[in-house]
Amino acid sequence: KRTTALVLAFSTLLASFAGTAMLAIPAQADSPEVSHTPQHVWVDPTVPNVDGNYEWSFRINMPEVTEPAVFSASAPQFTTGAVICQAPQAIDGGILSCVGTGDAIPGDYTVDVELRVLAGTLYTWEVPLTVCPLTGCSDLFSLTISPDPMVIWANPTITEQTYGQYDFNIDWNADEVKLDELRDAQGNIAPGIYDPVSEIPRNGSQFGYRGSFTQPGYYFGTVTMIDEFGGEHDAPYTVRVCTPETCADLLALPDTGVNTLALLAAGTFAGLTLAAGSFMLIVRRRRS
Repeated sequence: KRTTALVLAFSTLLASFAGTAMLAIPAQADSPEVSHTPQHVWVDPTVPNVDGNYEWSFRINMPEVTEPAVFSASAPQFTTGAVICQAPQAIDGGILSCVGTGDAIPGDYTVDVELRVLAGTLYTWEVPLTVCPLTGCSDLFSLTISPDPMVIWANPTITEQTYGQYDFNIDWNADEVKLDELRDAQGNIAPGIYDPVSEIPRNGSQFGYRGSFTQPGYYFGTVTMIDEFGGEHDAPYTVRVCTPETCADLLALPDTGVNTLALLAAGTFAGLTLAAGSFMLIVRRRRS
């Protein structure tokens, strides 16, 4: 990540400033036309960079600008030393990054961003930044899986299914997800030929299965989600494999809760690195 001097970016001119903060502007909600990724930025005091400093960044998605414009942002004092930032140009968006020297200062901060078109239009971003306690971020993060159980209709090929959803306790950022094998209460692997598939791991994303299950019943698995600092977070889940004969109780209901949402399921998913960036899905194909 870039650690050059603080800058304010103009559409036709970059003006560099030496110092420890950008122009501060009042906190405000995002404009409807703009977005940023990730939604929440975290700093772990136990995970400095290779230089022993602390850094954060996020991508700014800007509206198309065809007129002269001025870009500005705030840089919170999140460490005891100098905070040095790099801003993108107003005409194309990009990465806003900051590096702080000294010790991290735990707390909640806000990064406020403005893009002002000289004709008068103002776009704003408000990005939450949290510096975790000195013990680190991992203890703050957890997840659960809903619904319980997930229902897969298979006879033996999957026809319909509900999908598991990753529910984070707070909006933390995940880099990787692992799904282990499904086993019954006696520890036997669920019979069939099937693959687990998953959307990019984040709060609210979903996962499920494709292929065939040859034996109805209840099966149990574990999701392991790895946060951006390397911490692992496990969550158990249950899969109920159904046929009309074995799940008559569900067919008797007016709404079975079946969700036919299409998942990201193309290609081979073993060790797949998703094109969106650093997210990786780790799954294994199970055969019986």
